[in-house]
This record gives sequence, structure tokens and C-alpha cells, in this order.
Amino acid sequence: MQEILDSNIAELLIQVVKITNRGVHGEIVDQKYMDFASQAYPQIMKGLNECKTRETRKIYPADFEYFSS
Repeated sequence: MQEILDSNIAELLIQVVKITNRGVHGEIVDQKYMDFASQAYPQIMKGLNECKTRETRKIYPADFEYFSS
């Protein structure tokens, strides 16, 4: 709801988790899925780094109480 993490990055993460779960549970993972995960990695890392930046700039309602006292 607060859109700290871009929805496209969240969707990429979900897809990569689905792929990696297959491998973790012993299923054979097709090369095209491994390629997808590898190609998604830079986008995911960029999105997570941007998420950290957005989070540090965010002001929470409790912060207003602190500044007003």
C-alpha cells in the first residue's frame, strides 16, 4: 500500500521465487527459467536499492509528533 517497492520488481521477485522453489524441491529447472532469473537479477537489485533510498526519505506520522513537541 505504501509503494516502497515497485510493483514490477515485486512481480519479478515472485516469479524468481517460484523458479527457485522448483530447484530447491528437487525439480529440474529448464534453462529458459534459469536465464529469466539471471536476467531479472540486475533489475531486482536496482529496485531493492531504490527501495532503500525511498525508505530512508520517508517521514512517518510519529515523526511529526516528535518534531511538534
